[in-house]
Amino acid sequence: MNVIILGNNKLSIEVTRIVLSEKDVSPLIILNDNDLGLEENRFSLKRFAREQNLFAIQPKSVNAQSVLDSLARFQPSLMISCSYARILKEPAISVVKKRCI
Repeated sequence: MNVIILGNNKLSIEVTRIVLSEKDVSPLIILNDNDLGLEENRFSLKRFAREQNLFAIQPKSVNAQSVLDSLARFQPSLMISCSYARILKEPAISVVKKRCI
């Protein structure tokens, strides 16, 4: 199952850990554009994804057509947004086969 996880902070890291604990799950991490992954004393999904060797993208806009095309090719069954800094418009939400949380 392909799962998109969007966000930053401790909540998104914990959700990603739970998703990774499931069998046959391929996550795609979409990072907030302000997550630099550098600050040691803050929770950073970018740093976590890098440490776990997860595929992550950091688009300026998740609603851009090029990003939407990439998301559609990924064929996600589930999208989970955890403190994502941008508003997801209908085209971004509609690429998900089953659920968007």
